[in-house]
Amino acid sequence: MLKNRPILMVLTGIVLAFLLWIAVFAFQESNIKNDESVETPASATNAIPEEYAVTPASVQKVNESPEKFIVSGIGVAGAGVSISVGESVVANSKVDGDGDWVLSINRNILSEKSKLEILMATPDGRQVRSDQELFIINGLDDIALVILTAPGENSRVLQTPFEKLPSIEGYEMEAIDYDNSGGVIFSGKAAAPAKVRIYANENLVGESRVDRNGRWTLIFGSIMPLGEYNISAEFVPDDGAEPKKLTLPFSRIEPLFAAEGSPKIYVENDDERIQVGRALYGGGYQYTAVYSPGAIVE
Repeated sequence: MLKNRPILMVLTGIVLAFLLWIAVFAFQESNIKNDESVETPASATNAIPEEYAVTPASVQKVNESPEKFIVSGIGVAGAGVSISVGESVVANSKVDGDGDWVLSINRNILSEKSKLEILMATPDGRQVRSDQELFIINGLDDIALVILTAPGENSRVLQTPFEKLPSIEGYEMEAIDYDNSGGVIFSGKAAAPAKVRIYANENLVGESRVDRNGRWTLIFGSIMPLGEYNISAEFVPDDGAEPKKLTLPFSRIEPLFAAEGSPKIYVENDDERIQVGRALYGGGYQYTAVYSPGAIVE
């Protein structure tokens, strides 16, 4: 019996080694399957849902005639585009095969202060509301003020009753946007690449650059207390030319609040500037100041 013990021990070792090998193999297979089962949903999660690929219709241009406003923009080919004032649709059109749309709005259906909203209906039935809003302010002069706005972005002045925007050698201050808390956005256009420095009463506020589209923007939070200032935009051309400075008077309107009876659109204007305040859905107001060239401080 003792003579057979070494043989039994060897056989037992072989069996145990075989069982251990089977266990390791099974464990590896299980891990591979688990990895595959986790990987597939992850890749599916990373896929972009089709609905997020739809870009809302946007406004590019507004032209005015004695009878109507002609609004043009871009959107999804084949989609319908409508413009509403409040609950009423005032114009609609269709996006052509190149992604362009044009529609006309009769002047006589707009009030002196109108907010226009843009809605696009895609060919597959989706309703896509644009963040952009058009503000048309009639009655200031023979030509209306037309401002295009979007939350958190600078306003674009598509049309002004002044002969042009204030500028110096091709560098423009288009608008100053601000809110009840003192947050402010300075913006404009430029004819050449440059740095842009903003000063309030000769104190440097911040610096930006003209982008590749010839536009510049500086955004700040809660830096403009109530009061009056001289706001300067200094343009430092990349070609080493002498800096140009454009200075305008700025007066922050006393905060308005969306209480009962408050105007949805508030307008304050004189010969040198127009300030438009509009009520925000979440409360408070946002304001845009637009200037005439005559407002430039020499």
